[in-house]
Amino acid sequence: MITIQVNHRQVLTCPGELARKRSNFKPVMKEIGEDLVCSTKARFASATGPDGVKWKANSQVTIDRFWACTLRITAKTAATSPIGTSRKTVA
Repeated sequence: MITIQVNHRQVLTCPGELARKRSNFKPVMKEIGEDLVCSTKARFASATGPDGVKWKANSQVTIDRFWACTLRITAKTAATSPIGTSRKTVA
């Protein structure tokens, strides 16, 4: 469970004031979303959770499943690509 405590008065009143002014929330939400994407990518790159704890290494089963899926997708893409199709019609 994640608990966030905010004690700063300005931060607590900001959402209410934005709603009262009927502001366009789209830019704010886009910025928040972009920040979340960046922080999530950084956590994957560092293999660290939001709490700072390093992730356990992947098991061999997970690694094998990843490669099996990747190779299956790659083979399927190659078989349905225009280049693959033109090779089949030429031969």
